[in-house]
Formats: sequence, structure tokens, C-alpha cells
Amino acid sequence: MTEGGPEEDLGDGLIRFHSRLRIVGPYLLVVGLLGIGTFIVWPQWRDHRIAENQRDAGNAIKTLTSAEAVYRADDLDGNGVHDFWTGDVAGLYRYGLIERGVAEADVRPIHPLVPKPVPFHGYYFVSMLRDESEPPIEDLRLDTDGRSGKVHHLLRFGFCAYPAEFGVTGRWTFIVNENNTVFWRRTNGDPMDYWPCHEEQRQDWGLGRRGAGPDPLHACPRREPGRYFLADLAWGRPLVPTRSLESAMSSIHTVKPLPACW
Repeated sequence: MTEGGPEEDLGDGLIRFHSRLRIVGPYLLVVGLLGIGTFIVWPQWRDHRIAENQRDAGNAIKTLTSAEAVYRADDLDGNGVHDFWTGDVAGLYRYGLIERGVAEADVRPIHPLVPKPVPFHGYYFVSMLRDESEPPIEDLRLDTDGRSGKVHHLLRFGFCAYPAEFGVTGRWTFIVNENNTVFWRRTNGDPMDYWPCHEEQRQDWGLGRRGAGPDPLHACPRREPGRYFLADLAWGRPLVPTRSLESAMSSIHTVKPLPACW
């Protein structure tokens, strides 16, 4: 019996290779197509998810302003002083003013509801510590009744919502205070524990100039960039600045969801 030469061995090898390729080829094709599809679809899905999270965060931080208005107007804590709650975010949940999910996302709660903060639609929330809008800098946590501790302020408050994971769950940081206007800016996921001075607010927040990319209201060209007002949010009025929280709340009891273009 004569053994085959190198050419025969090579031929047998090619036959076996093609035979195996016919078996695994379809699977390799499917894996390749899935990889290409993921590469194309994933960024779009991620951006869609981020947009939804940012819209939900914008809605949620708006509810904090209405909650503060009711808290102050009705003196819900019964301390005999018409003041704002500034101790934390979660404290407003005790009075049924915000949903539990927002309270659980508070990164600095006085009385935590959960062992560690749980992001609300990809966002954490925090109550600001001070107001730097004009000198002198003012502490937002004061003892207004002489017995509750430094958890109130007679005239001011401030809140911040920021991404739990920047670039993954959100890109924009939102802030709001007693003037009832939401501002945004990219802070690379860092929280804001103070209300910015007028110049910083005008340069960095009012028009969202920090960071590249479209602003959250880019789909609404008629809206003033960087601003959204509660009365207009609820009733569809022309966008003009609300002069005070009390005037806004005198004609509104609930906050309707932000439009899809948020």
C-alpha cells in the first residue's frame, strides 16, 4: 500500500476545512451580523435612553418646586412658620409631596429610606447647601423656629438632579430654586450643592454653553433656551418668566409632564 504524497494530504485537509466551514459558517455569519447591528443600534438606543432619563429628571425636579410651595403655604410641619424645607429632598416625601423613587435618590438624606441611594431614572437628587447668587453668600439651611434645627429657610431653596453615571444614564445636570426655573449644564456628573451667582448662571447655565451637544430643548425652537416655567408647563401659556413661586402656585395645583421635546 502506497502512502499519499503531500498534495493528497493537503487536499484532504482542504476538504475537511470546507466541510467544517459549511457547518459553522452560518453561525459565524449570524454572529457577525449581530455584532454589526449592535455597533449601529447601541448608540441610538443609549441616546434614546439618556433622553428619556433627562426628561424624567426634568419632570421630577419640577415637582420639588410645587412640593415646596405647598409645604410653605400650608405650614405642613406645623412649626408655626411659613418656611421652605431645605434639610434634604427625602424629607418632602414624609408629607406626601413627592414620590418615593425621588426620595430614595436623595444622596444626602437626613433619614434615609434605603441603605444607599437608588437612582431615579438614572439620576440622583440633592438639596443645595448655600445660595451664591449675590453677596453675601447665604446658607440655605437655617433654624427658623428655634427648635427644628437647620432644616428650613424663609425665602429660598435649591435642588440639583445629576446623572448617576455621566454619559450612560444622563449628560445634563439640572438645578432649580424658588424662582421656579430649571437650568441645565454639563458638569461631567458632578452635583451642584450651591446656587450659582448671576454671572455664572448667565454664562454657564442660562444657555447651556458648557459642553458640546444639543440642549435639552433643541426640538422646541420657540422656547427660550435654558428655561422652563411652571405655569406655562401646566397651562400652555406664552413663555414669560414667573415673578414668584407664590404667584405661580396660586393658579396651579398639579404639575403636568414635560413634553417629549424636553
